This record gives sequence, structure tokens and C-alpha cells, in this order.
Amino acid sequence: MDLIVALLREEERDINRRWQKNVNIIRRSLRDTQNPFDVSDNTFLKLYRLSKAATVQLIEELKNFMPVPQRKTAIPQLLQVFAILHFLASGSYQRKVGQDFLSCMSQTSISVSIHATVNALNNIMGHWIQFPTTDRRKQEIKQEFFENTGFPGVIGAIDGTHIAIFPPQTEREHLFINRKQYHSLNVMIVCSYNNEILTVNAMHGGRTHDSRVFRSSAESNYEKYISNLMLYNKAKIPRIDNYMLGLMRDHFLQASRLFHNGLIFGAFYPNPMYHQKTLSTGYIPPEAFIYLDQKKYLQDENGIPIIYHYPRRNSRKKITYPENTDSNDTSITWRYDMSIPDQSNLEKKKKKIDLSTGGMLMIPNLC
Repeated sequence: MDLIVALLREEERDINRRWQKNVNIIRRSLRDTQNPFDVSDNTFLKLYRLSKAATVQLIEELKNFMPVPQRKTAIPQLLQVFAILHFLASGSYQRKVGQDFLSCMSQTSISVSIHATVNALNNIMGHWIQFPTTDRRKQEIKQEFFENTGFPGVIGAIDGTHIAIFPPQTEREHLFINRKQYHSLNVMIVCSYNNEILTVNAMHGGRTHDSRVFRSSAESNYEKYISNLMLYNKAKIPRIDNYMLGLMRDHFLQASRLFHNGLIFGAFYPNPMYHQKTLSTGYIPPEAFIYLDQKKYLQDENGIPIIYHYPRRNSRKKITYPENTDSNDTSITWRYDMSIPDQSNLEKKKKKIDLSTGGMLMIPNLC
């Protein structure tokens, strides 16, 4: 009886091996006949979140940092990059991405390709993700924000998000449990108006507060590169809760001194203590923006905040945080899925805050 059972199991394993071999042949055949560049430009952008020209340039840079295939049946580097771009853009599961007719890869192959591609991305990340250090670059970003939002002196929009991870096997596991009681990384990203990522900080677990993440980043980014600039957490401002706002304090101080010794600042917030503190130290408290928002000075006639924020979409699956990851390693942030804003909707929103020719911040009908 035992012999019969053993023979049946061996036959079943043999059938499974033959079936898997046929599946691999079919996958390789589909991979060889399909070319992702053959799809239309719009479909390509939806699948990979990059244009065809940008993808070609990215592949050329990544090839130098990816393992060279040794076997004849190995998956080409180009297809590995395409599969991982689709995985990162969709936020879906590895197995589902591998079943796509343009990828045709097993879940194991997808997992191996993720590590190879993300490691290569980390090697070129410093070349593309750079915080503005020159006056010319900072002025370009300020001009983009001002032309589209009406706010002067903004050099970046900053936001943080919790990226779910599997519980790390470490004594410091409690540092990754956030306020919603699941394990995560608290990742901070700064971007320009065109969603160009300027800096990334993925060094903190979910337990770390947003302000702590920001302060730790300010030591290396803010104080080193920015002078005469102040940043504020917009999470405290009603209905404007996705980004922090950077404003040049000189605009407010100049307006405060010239317009009847603080008449406009008195309209900003009624507490004279804050007004005196602003004049003496240049500090603009968040209460000023809260008061402006409550008085609807930060909205257009349709009640839409003039500080635009874009919708976000995170990966639907938890990701594995490697145990031996260095504290400065930001590879985990490549799993973050940033949605592309609809520029046509942004153009419909009107500005309510204007700048005079002298560069002073003026808000009409405050008094």
C-alpha cells in the first residue's frame, strides 16, 4: 500500500514538473514576441508612468548596475526593468504583475528582479534626486510655484506618508509601529511644482512623528542650503493638509512694516503678541495661516484652497524591509506610488493672493 502511494506521489510530482516546464516555455515565447515599446504612448505612460524616451534613458543607466545574464534562457535586463516599473507604478502584487502579457514572469523572477532593479535605482538616485543648492535652480522652482499658485519664495512641497512593511525581526520592532497600530516607515519626500522629487528621507520607522522626521532632515537639507527661508507644517491648517509650505519671511515683514505699521498683520491674526514676535524675530507662527484659512483668504471664490495638493495612492501590499538595510538606505521609498496630477484641473483654479510690482505680499479686502 505504501509503495502504491509513493508511486502516485512521484507521478504527481512528475506531472507538475512537466507542466511547469511547459509554462516556462510559454512565458519565454510570449516574452520574445512582445515588445512593450509597441503599445501606444498613452498606454505606455499608464503602465510604466514614464515616457518612452525617459524609459530608454533609464534602462541605459540601470544596465551598468544590474547583474549580467549568464544563461541563454535568462530574463533580459530590459524586461526586468519594464516589469519592475509596472510593479512600482501599479502598486499591485508580484504574481499579478508577472502574469501581464508584456512581462510573463513568475513571482520568484519578479522578486529577484525587484532587488536587482531597486539596487540599480539606488546607485543612480543621487544623480537625479538633488535638493536645489544653486541660486539659479532655487529661483526656477520659486518661479514655477509663483506662476501657478501666487505664493512667493516656495522652493518645495513636502509631505510624509506611512509605507506598510512586514514586522521586522529586530529588537527595535516597536519603533516601526505607527499610531494606526501597523508596521510602517514614515517617509518624507520634497518635490517641485512639476512633481520632480528633490529629496527623500526614509530613515525613520512608523513610530517617529512627522516633525521629528522633518527636523532630522532639516539639519542636512534646510540649514545647509537655504537662507532666509521658513517652512511650516500645513497639516495644522484646515483643508490644506497634504504638504508643508515654504514662504519667504521678507515678503511678510516688508508688508508688515510698510502698511500702517502692521495693519495687514493685524488682519492675519488678532493676537498682538504674535505680531510683535514676527517683527522682532521674523518667525511666522502657524496660527497666522490658520487664521487666514478660517477667514477664507486662502480660497478662491469657489471655496477651493489656492494651495494645491495632489491625490496620493499607496501600494496595496505590505513590503519587506530588509534586516541588514543601512539607516541611510532609501531604497524602500521606490515602492511609493505618487499619482500624476491632472494639470487641466489645476488651471481652472484661480489665484486670490497677488504680488505687487514691488514684490510685497498684498491680500485685498483684509480691513
